[in-house]
Amino acid sequence: MWALAAIKDGAQKAIEKALKDEDDNLRALALRIARRHGLTVEPLVRRLVRDESALVRRECAVSLHRVATPKAAELWAELALQHDGKDRWYLEALGIGEKGNEKACFNAWLKKVGDAWKAPAGRDVVWRSRAPKAAGLLAKLVLGPKVPESEHPRLMRALDFHSGKAKEDALATLLLNLDAPAEPKKADRPNIIFVLCDDLGPGDLGVLWQNGRKGKQKFSTPNMDQFAKEGMILSRHYCPAPSCMASRSSLMTGRHQGHCARRNTQFDAEIPDVHTLGSVMSKAGYATAAIGKWGMAGGPHQLSIKPVRGDRSPKTNPSHPTLR
Repeated sequence: MWALAAIKDGAQKAIEKALKDEDDNLRALALRIARRHGLTVEPLVRRLVRDESALVRRECAVSLHRVATPKAAELWAELALQHDGKDRWYLEALGIGEKGNEKACFNAWLKKVGDAWKAPAGRDVVWRSRAPKAAGLLAKLVLGPKVPESEHPRLMRALDFHSGKAKEDALATLLLNLDAPAEPKKADRPNIIFVLCDDLGPGDLGVLWQNGRKGKQKFSTPNMDQFAKEGMILSRHYCPAPSCMASRSSLMTGRHQGHCARRNTQFDAEIPDVHTLGSVMSKAGYATAAIGKWGMAGGPHQLSIKPVRGDRSPKTNPSHPTLR
């Protein structure tokens, strides 16, 4: 077939011959020949979109790679509807096929699939898609009562392949709801006081070590000890960075230093406009405030309004902590 297609004006003849063959490998070959010779693939995919062979349909999906047209999106949706939830190669072919047209493909599929997107096969498509809307659906699946907990890790990992606001919103939704009971009960919100101390080691606190020393204590920290008694101790909450500002940046944005915009030994650099600990808590109905050292506002040249030295008002200082 490849030899026939290489002859002048032979590509179309080879394609037609392959399309009519009983061998599914040859029917799939028709699509490869079309791609090799730069022919439009949508008409061929339309003829094969309901082929009985999953091998042929996989080739159809791959052939739609970076074909960013409405017709291609509709064809991809037809192929996605036929995923049986068992063929991993078919699922990967769908992922390759939506590349370059993710949003349109996923939206077309959602219109056709209805509530079945929550079924096992539908969850596979949501897991593999990189469309922005898929990120939000991943969060819904994790929080949904009908999705087995054994699936939660892979659904969470899928968010690593997303980016932008859709991912940030999905993570914020998970953060606010992961520990919520299936039937939430009315309860008073706990007050949260988070004290971050620079250059303080675990051995410097009474509650962690000093109180258990034999003889006289070197340090006495009764107030911090009381915090620990009435609150909780996160003994594996490690300091993310070697400097104060970078540590606060990771704390506020919830990002590891490998992904954090402000890292290592940076000082007085503006944190990006992303979800922060403060904004997430505000969304949950809390009134938030930051008191003390900050260092994440950036220099005067980075602010839209020139700050006045000593200005601590959120009304006039655009980089005020409570506005982040």
